[in-house]
Amino acid sequence: MAAPYLMEIAAAAAPAPSTNSTRMVVLMGGPIAAGHIDVSGCGLQSRGWVFQEGLCSPRGLYISRRHGLWWDCRTMVDAIDASEPIMTGDTDHAFNPRTLRRSFPQAEPPANSLHQNLSFNWYDWIMSYTLRNLTRQPDRLPAVAGLASYAFSLSGMTYAAGLWKEDILRGLTWRRGNSGYAERAPGNAPTWSWASVTGPIHYDEFFTMRVDHRGEIKKRPKLDLEITGTTIHEVRPGTFGNVQGGEIEATGILRNAATMLVGTGLSADWYLDLQPAGEENQFLESCQVLRLAMAYRNKQNSKPQVYFLIVRKTGEGVNEYQRVGRGYIELRGRPSPKSELPEQGIWEQAERVTLTLV
Repeated sequence: MAAPYLMEIAAAAAPAPSTNSTRMVVLMGGPIAAGHIDVSGCGLQSRGWVFQEGLCSPRGLYISRRHGLWWDCRTMVDAIDASEPIMTGDTDHAFNPRTLRRSFPQAEPPANSLHQNLSFNWYDWIMSYTLRNLTRQPDRLPAVAGLASYAFSLSGMTYAAGLWKEDILRGLTWRRGNSGYAERAPGNAPTWSWASVTGPIHYDEFFTMRVDHRGEIKKRPKLDLEITGTTIHEVRPGTFGNVQGGEIEATGILRNAATMLVGTGLSADWYLDLQPAGEENQFLESCQVLRLAMAYRNKQNSKPQVYFLIVRKTGEGVNEYQRVGRGYIELRGRPSPKSELPEQGIWEQAERVTLTLV
């Protein structure tokens, strides 16, 4: 049995014969409804540091006010006063850590498909993780360092400030949550990493770029961003924790953001990461749209979408840009086996530019 990793205990004050009062720990619980264990209200479930513990641990022992003493692993959930165990997959209940833990790969040595599985699962985990709270915002990367280290040990992929170099294009497509603008997170995470902002982040559902068994994109349109180098400056090398910045060297197509996104009639959906100083439309005049890749939603008859970053010059290095947003354009029509989509009209007069993202 692994060491307990999630515990909620009610504390209450009660009189004692020898003193005026003493503080006693009281375990409070009640009968568990058959087939339903809900820990969504557990305080520790909202904490960022608990996330990787619940995900990486093969089993857990819990004490809570609502459910008393109970246990879970990858195949079952059992409680001290339950009539019978709940077999995983047999009953729909709301225990999120169990669901996440089952998605965590257990392979030794890694299988051929592990790169692909990890690169796709990782961003689902990060979406769940960023919904949680951190007392110290600079802990945004350290609080998943153990998870990143374990994923690295299984896959051999190269970690890059919360993203993976082998799947870097997909990693760049995060956006802030729907609740409002994010804020810049303390620390020096590069602006292209989700760790550079506070609050929840989102990756689109069903997202695929036709990744092969190595986690690499098999087919890329000629207009896709070509990444030539990724450099990360870790505060403590090899710890998967905080960084002192990072750069992506790339060659891609840039277009003025206001020209592309305002009043063109394109079916575009976009988000700015942080609240601009003035109106969004005016802010976009000083920004560029950097095309990332054409992607497909993994469902029948889906239209392809071109994902892009909204970037802005830093005013420091030559062609040095920082990320300020993300979006996509939904293309009309579907590609045929012998031709590419007619994107020339969208990106006409655009030239490939060598740039640095920081």
